[in-house]
Amino acid sequence: MAGKRGRPAKNSKPVKEFPVSYGNVSFGDRTASVGLSISRGNCTVNEADKAFTGKRLTMTMFAGPPGSGGTPSAFADGDLEVTAVFDSTGFSAKSKKIGLTVSAMLEDIDPATFSQFAKRDGRIEIASIEDADGDGGEEGDE
Repeated sequence: MAGKRGRPAKNSKPVKEFPVSYGNVSFGDRTASVGLSISRGNCTVNEADKAFTGKRLTMTMFAGPPGSGGTPSAFADGDLEVTAVFDSTGFSAKSKKIGLTVSAMLEDIDPATFSQFAKRDGRIEIASIEDADGDGGEEGDE
């Protein structure tokens, strides 16, 4: 990930939306990352390839309270939300889950809030999908 990236627009309809389980959160010198797990019932391998292989995602992450199971009713006021531009290099596919890691620039997120996503259930709303190398992509094409 290089360079400064624009802030996503709020209040636009997502291109893609997935229920997820968040894994570990980690912080580097300039970036923060989190692992995501998506049920194969909610995302096909073909869909994952188009959305997550070498992509830059303008995305909002939501997390419900611990033990909420990520149900939409669990996202009341005060629950976690982070909107930023994330990079994804690829994904792994197992019999029941799609797994991936997304990374954002530290300057684009609140590290204290971001760290609380670890080991929770929630959902992601992807507002745009572009090639991470900056050659354009599938923004709004899905």
